[in-house]
Amino acid sequence: MEEEERLKSRLHKMSDYQSYDFSFKDTDLEKEVRKRQKRAEAAGVQRWRWLLVVCIGVTVAVMSMLVNLGISGLNIAKIKATESLIYSKGGFWGPYFTYVGISAAYALCAGAVVAFWAPAAAGSGMSEIKAYFNGVHTPGLLTLRTLIGKLVSALFVLAAGLIAEGEAPFVHIGAIVGGGIGSTGSRSLTKLLRGKWEVKLPRSWGGFFHNDYDHRDFAAIGAAAGMAVAFAAPISGMVFIAEESAANLGAPVHYRALVGNCVAILVFNILSVGYSSGANFWNVRLFTQLDTSTADVLGLFYVRLWELPIFVAMACVIGALGAVFVAANTHIVYVLRKRCIPNSSRFRRTLEVGALAVLTGTLWFCVSYGSPCRPVPPREIQALLSPEPLPSNIVTFAQYNNYPQLWCSAGQYSVYGRIFLRPPRLMLKNLVGLSQGSVKGLERSFVDAPTAALYAGLTFAMLTITYGAGASLGVITPVLQFGAACGVLVGHGVTALAAIIDSSAVVSVPTYAVVGAAAFLSGCVRYKASAVLITFESIGAWFLVVPITIAVFFAKVVADRFGRGIFEKYLDLACVPFIPEPMTSSTVGAVSNQLTVADVMATGVTALQPVMAITDLIHILQSSSYQAFPVTEEVEQAAQPGAEFHVLGVIERKALLKMLQHRIGFCDSAEAANSSGADGSSGNLPQSREELLALLVSFEQRPFKINSLEDQAAILRDVEQSCMGRWLNLRPFMFRSPLLMQQGASLTRALSLFRQMGLHHILVAPPDPRAIGFITRKDLVFDNACLAHLRKRRAEEGAAAASNGVDADPERGQQHTVTIEADNGIEMAPGGEQSLGEIDGSSVLATGNGHVETYVHQGQRIRRQ
Repeated sequence: MEEEERLKSRLHKMSDYQSYDFSFKDTDLEKEVRKRQKRAEAAGVQRWRWLLVVCIGVTVAVMSMLVNLGISGLNIAKIKATESLIYSKGGFWGPYFTYVGISAAYALCAGAVVAFWAPAAAGSGMSEIKAYFNGVHTPGLLTLRTLIGKLVSALFVLAAGLIAEGEAPFVHIGAIVGGGIGSTGSRSLTKLLRGKWEVKLPRSWGGFFHNDYDHRDFAAIGAAAGMAVAFAAPISGMVFIAEESAANLGAPVHYRALVGNCVAILVFNILSVGYSSGANFWNVRLFTQLDTSTADVLGLFYVRLWELPIFVAMACVIGALGAVFVAANTHIVYVLRKRCIPNSSRFRRTLEVGALAVLTGTLWFCVSYGSPCRPVPPREIQALLSPEPLPSNIVTFAQYNNYPQLWCSAGQYSVYGRIFLRPPRLMLKNLVGLSQGSVKGLERSFVDAPTAALYAGLTFAMLTITYGAGASLGVITPVLQFGAACGVLVGHGVTALAAIIDSSAVVSVPTYAVVGAAAFLSGCVRYKASAVLITFESIGAWFLVVPITIAVFFAKVVADRFGRGIFEKYLDLACVPFIPEPMTSSTVGAVSNQLTVADVMATGVTALQPVMAITDLIHILQSSSYQAFPVTEEVEQAAQPGAEFHVLGVIERKALLKMLQHRIGFCDSAEAANSSGADGSSGNLPQSREELLALLVSFEQRPFKINSLEDQAAILRDVEQSCMGRWLNLRPFMFRSPLLMQQGASLTRALSLFRQMGLHHILVAPPDPRAIGFITRKDLVFDNACLAHLRKRRAEEGAAAASNGVDADPERGQQHTVTIEADNGIEMAPGGEQSLGEIDGSSVLATGNGHVETYVHQGQRIRRQ
């Protein structure tokens, strides 16, 4: 009984979400527009697709550059102010209040922007983007306000020193940019201009993609570009959208995403080099965001055969730690945060972010204050261990002293201060040793075991309580850092044991750091191929692809035994109607395999007649929250539970609201409406291409979106006052071929169809539906389609000839001849007119079908002139 009540409560919360329909739209209006599309326009559509992809890549790169510059400037200001007080006056309290106070101020700015202005910008956005690709609509997710809030909040979060990152938020940022540029319009800007101008480009300027289907594709391309430019990982971005998008985006979208990723990385590198190099712009090396080209990668990363079992064991343990982190963060922190700091309390959410910055800053500062000191290496050794970084990376060691003295004596440096009083974004590079050159016989690990253990413990604790706070907080980079720290610990342990067993054995500690980072990432977020790619692309460890893959596999297997990943867990706690893949989830499959669609379908549906009175339609829209309605003549029968009814089509709520708003399909009487389109034709649609395009533009969903009940109420109120007594013809604007499933079909099949096709609804048919044909794969190939098109055109031409009194047989696939009367008989195929020249002294104009090249006259072939 308690379980039933819990499930009912979750379903009630899910009713707050609406769904997208990413399926291909096939209304009479859109079919007529596509029929009249010229070849040049179709080619232009494809050119605009590629141009918009390039624009997405450039825009994401520019935004990343600006955010990096802002983070660098804010970090330098905080660290320089703190160090100046340490070197001038020393002591604890003055530098402490400076460091912690500046961090808290940054954090309050980050929290206030989200809490008071852009609530949808909270978190990393990864969970919400996953839900969007799954077909779930989250209000405000892809708006201009959220974009600005995300950028500003991520900037101040990273400058505040919180255990977070800006890479995952850039996936959300990229999705907003991609969707906005692909839609070539903005509802937010239109509202900002108070409706005086509609910010939407026409079709002549790329405005072909004002629909949910294309918006999803461009948002995926933008999300991939955001991940690519954040991690310097173009392939990872493409694989990420392939893994996270529930629907099959198709190879063209993936290829365009890869091109957009490369454009974003190229532009970011050019901007970085131009900013840092000045006149030396043309001679600087590109594509070195993590300075991997200055590290001896072959000397850093290597694996012995006997180490593979150690990697497997380490991956299993670290994967279990990932499951522990997910459980601790979601079951403890998230639940307590919802009770004590609800989303409705803006001040509490803002203060929480500030308090986390104070706590983090205090811990980091105290650890640095109590740090042991060591002698500073000679400059020759420093140059070999830490060569000058390439200027293409904005956040580099060139801006910070790699051996800070802090509270140590002259000639010494703070061991912990070089780690904890530096930007957190540099730590991953330190842990894997990418900052070091190739010096035989020198210590190759930047971080020793005690420092790695201290960093791992504090990072795990702070990451657990920080993620989920009310700011733009990502999780991927801290996860990689903690995993790398665990790998460093294991590497140092293996090094000590190897020295005891065999003094000649050499162990690569950076290799253990990379493998540990990949294992913890897989244990937390449960990525598969993208986890492998993110790790070795962002770090540059291309030689470790096999050990990384092994670690990701075993970490995910172990972590899956304890529950879902962090992003799926947040969706589950928020009661988002997320549809998992039934074939890869044993929990979902165990239930869905036992059910059919008839066990879960809704009966007694609210249906619409093909011709509706405006007042009746307004009443239905006001009294129900359904987003799609079957269209049938048997409305009363459809409302009865379990009753069968004849379906004419399906129409969506947003299409109905569009029709009401723009007075589309209105008729003065039911008789006039019923006389249009009742025979299955396009009805009262315009005949000219220009009028059809104008009607389609008014019907497009973007940038127009109805996000609130107030928007709907305004439209319905205006129509109710001005259009009483009128009728609405739904036939030309409904989907005449909705997807059907038999009621005995398994629920597993329905789940797969919803995921793969991005569906909003499926109609359930009786167990014995009638059929008129059968289609196989060969029937759908392009050659067969061309043949069918040829036959159809011949049949149409034959019908036209017959209506003009010419004897013709339009049967497909056969050629027949008719006799055209002239001075002499002549046999030829039916169709259009064709001059055959002079035959036996007579000038003959004969009728042909436009495809036959020769005609026969008294056994002699005669070619066309």
